[in-house]
Amino acid sequence: MRTIIFLALMTLFSCSEEKESSLENVDQPQLSTNDYPQQWKLFKMTGSFDGSETTGEEMEWQETYYFYQDKSFKKVRIKNNISVEAKGSFEILMSDEEAAFILTYNQPSELIGNCTGDLKEHLSLRENNTVLQSSWMACDGPGLFYKRKN
Repeated sequence: MRTIIFLALMTLFSCSEEKESSLENVDQPQLSTNDYPQQWKLFKMTGSFDGSETTGEEMEWQETYYFYQDKSFKKVRIKNNISVEAKGSFEILMSDEEAAFILTYNQPSELIGNCTGDLKEHLSLRENNTVLQSSWMACDGPGLFYKRKN
């Protein structure tokens, strides 16, 4: 069922270009295009069953996204004291339903959390644009939730 919902959302975003627009002129402080770099840190992970939520140091890994003025990003994951990073470019899109970061990685990486196996990653803004949520959980990946650091 999650896969069907995810596919429907992906179809909506890929087929509704006229509804999507850049947020550059939208008054949303968390997304200000003049406020870079932005740092979003993983604060919560959930699994596919109830009670599987972990936070802080209890999470399987620590992870941070860095977004830069030139529309590039870097994702850094630390697991077992080993740091891995991946880079690419991003765009911020908004539909009637949500605002989102759409990431395109420069090359394949184990850090890409998606359902399609390609170089794209989708992060939706939730809770009044204060939380980024990975779309990976739509296909039984972990629920990954990030908060912006100042």
